[in-house]
Formats: sequence, structure tokens, C-alpha cells
Amino acid sequence: GGGNAGIASNFIDVADAKIKDGGVLALILPFTFANSNAWKKSRTALERLYNDITIISIATACKDGSAFSSETSMGEVQIIATKSRGSNSDKPIVTYVNLTHRPASICEAGVMSKTISKFVHKETVGRLGVSKDFSFGNFLISTNGFDNYAGIADVDVARTASAIYDGNLLFPRHGTVEEVPLVGLRLLGDRGVGSRDVDSPNVNAKGMPRGPFYRSQIESSIKSIPYPLLWSHDCANETRLVVNPDSQCIPRANQEDRAQSLWNKYANSLCINKSFRINSQPLAACYTSVKVIGGQSWPSFICHNNKHEIPILLFANSTLGLISHWWNGSRQQSGRSMWAINKIPDMMTIDPRRFTDAQFAIANNIFDRIKAQEFLPANEAYRDNTRMDLDHAVLIEVMGLPESIMDSVDLLRYKWCCEPSVHGGKSTKPSA
Repeated sequence: GGGNAGIASNFIDVADAKIKDGGVLALILPFTFANSNAWKKSRTALERLYNDITIISIATACKDGSAFSSETSMGEVQIIATKSRGSNSDKPIVTYVNLTHRPASICEAGVMSKTISKFVHKETVGRLGVSKDFSFGNFLISTNGFDNYAGIADVDVARTASAIYDGNLLFPRHGTVEEVPLVGLRLLGDRGVGSRDVDSPNVNAKGMPRGPFYRSQIESSIKSIPYPLLWSHDCANETRLVVNPDSQCIPRANQEDRAQSLWNKYANSLCINKSFRINSQPLAACYTSVKVIGGQSWPSFICHNNKHEIPILLFANSTLGLISHWWNGSRQQSGRSMWAINKIPDMMTIDPRRFTDAQFAIANNIFDRIKAQEFLPANEAYRDNTRMDLDHAVLIEVMGLPESIMDSVDLLRYKWCCEPSVHGGKSTKPSA
């Protein structure tokens, strides 16, 4: 219980103190336990002190259906683990069970439990059901500690997403792993500044405000504003790759030097979507018409090499980029993918450091061709012609993969859009 996750994490400490070696820990915790940075200390403690860890979640878009508790509509997970007789030197095996629905009765829960015990550990991945015609979920086993398998309805999507973070491309219905240059953003640049360091008026012991700016509406031409800002979400302003700033920063009294320093360090055109409403917003990253300081929803990303910005932008908004954002983001609320700003450098992208001059030229031409086209919300990628055009351009034209791969990409795109945590139950989800 480090405090970042709130009082819920302290229950792990209390339980651990009461459990003998060989005893079993069983808790219901917020879904964010599965992959949130705030819960990292708790996950690390379980990996070090426990074996036979099982994470049970519910992959559904129903408002109250992803919780095991009766008094909440937020997603939850069940944690079951056996206390080790000493500290683990290797990462333990973690079994993820994703149910399609919450058990309606004790009887149904009992049947599910017996079925899980019968099938899990015989394979590393599989379907769970009492007959070939009735399935109630799936399971995936990680042999290297915690992964992001919680709340996933389709194991093919989980395999592809996990492979991306291993630096590979693995498509459903495609036998081979495609070796392409993928890398974490941290190796390509630095994330922007946190929103409170831009405009928070809270003062320190020396009487200096945390943020040297305060925000204001744009009242003149964007090109005449000294400190443009992209702060919040406006879906109407985010349908194309290039977006305009939505407000401006004005230096506080006696803070001009700090304001200028902050601008010089963090202003850029490439911005990452930190609070991605997948079922209403189209873009995982955007490129602003003028340099901005990224705000609460759109922190900037400053590349070590400016030539890398366009390839990163294109990949982020391709289907693979959307999956990368969704996979490692917090999915506690259906239809959303939330990132802590200090976690953004972990996001995967294509590695432009290995591009030839010809590949940079191709990427820039693609950007010029697509930048004026409108995208549908990300959860509608399965029927978004612009997204499909971008997928083909990134995978075939830039990355040089065979044309035959596109059938598998189409299938992956559709499967991802069927994920409950992607469409959130909206009517725009793929039809059965």
C-alpha cells in the first residue's frame, strides 16, 4: 500500500500480515490493480511473495456488469494467490480468467469455478464453457508475472497486443510473427509537462505558483498567440490528424522567465492522447497546426529528432497504434483508455531510427495525403475507410510487409472493435 492507489491497496498489506506461508489470499479490488502504475508496488509484492496467482475479471460493456461488488459500477478483479515459503526469485505464473458475465447465482458461480479448475493449466490459453455451445469466458496464462490480459474478450486480440509490447507483430489467422522495428517512446524523446505544472495556482513555501501560466480563451488569430495550448477534448476538433489549439497560456505576474523556460522545453506539435475516450474520439495522437504546450488531455511529446514525429503520429492512429494505446492504458471504464503522464514513454511505436531516407519520404507523403481526411471514432475502425487507408499505408508502404497481411489486419481490426472495453456498449459497435 503505497498510497497512490488509495486505501484499497492497504487491504493487501492487512491480508498479508494475517496469512501464514501456504495460506491463500483472496480479495476483490478495483480493475486498475491489473495494470495501473498506482498499483505497481502491490503487483510487485504479490510477484515476490505469492505463487499460483489468478486474476478473474468480467469482459462486458454492461454498466454494472464488470463489478463483483454490489455497490459499485466500476470494473473490478478478483485476486487469488498462495503465499510462498520465502521470497520468489523468478516471476510467478499468473492465470487470467475473463468471464463474459457476472454469475447470476451461487449455483452458476460454483459451476464456473469447477470448470475453471478443470481446464486451467492444461493449456496456456483457451475457452471456458460447460459445453461446446455455451461459453462463459476464456483464460490466458502468463509465465512471466503480471501482464495486461484482464478484461479481454478475444484471446487473438490479447496475443496481438501483447506481441506489440514484445516488439513483434502477430496477427490472427497469420501463421508467422512479423519482425518489424517497434520501440517504446522513451527511446525516441521525452514526454511533455503535467497539467498542474502549467497552470496550477498553488504556491510553494517561497510563495511561487506551481504553474507559471493561467489559461484563457483564444481571442485573436492563432498565429498571433505567444503561448498556444491544447488542453481538453473537443471531438469536432479532433477528426483529422492536424488539430488547432483550443486555448492560450498567459504568464502570471512576475513569472515571465519561468513561462518562457517552460515553453522552450515542452512546446511541440506532436501530442499524445492521455485520456482517450475510444468510443467517441478518433485520435490517439495529433499534430497541432502551431506549436503548443500540451494540456490536461493532450501532453506534448518532444522527439530527439524532429524527423521522427510524422512516423510516430501515423503509427499511433493506425489500428496497431490504437491497440497499443488501449492495451497498456487503464481500462477500468468501458470505452476509455487512460494513461498517467509518466507512463506515456512506455507506449510502443514504430522505430523511425531505423528508417531510410526513402521511408521518411513515404511517411511524409502519406501524412500529406491523409491529413485532411476525417476519421471516425476509434471504436468504429472496422468501418472507417480513412483508418483502413492509414493501416495499409503504414504496414505496406512504410514497413514493407506483404500485401497478403491485410486480410489478417482486417480481421484484427474487427475483433478489436468487438471488445467490450473498446465500444463500451455503444450502438456503433460491430453487429453480430
